[in-house]
Amino acid sequence: MKIKTIFILISIFVLTFVFVGFGVAKSEAEEDLLVSSNNTGVTGNELLVLLLKIKSISLDGELFNDPIFEGLKDFSKEIAPQPVGRNNPFAPLGSSTISNE
Repeated sequence: MKIKTIFILISIFVLTFVFVGFGVAKSEAEEDLLVSSNNTGVTGNELLVLLLKIKSISLDGELFNDPIFEGLKDFSKEIAPQPVGRNNPFAPLGSSTISNE
């Protein structure tokens, strides 16, 4: 009986230690996540350089006059109109809410 009690106490101690250890590790990981999420790694100067590169892009409309582009075929299908839902989807069922639209 005495060995069983000692085993139970040791088990409770070990389980408590494990749960506390995971709790501390989780809070430290969350703190690291919050710190790293604020750091985007892009400085103001790098951002300006990227914006200037984007601004310097010019589009050439000659693509649309290319015979290969003009030879493309449109395989799209027209979508039939679908019935519209209720005016207020959050209103209780059976209520007669009329929209002014």
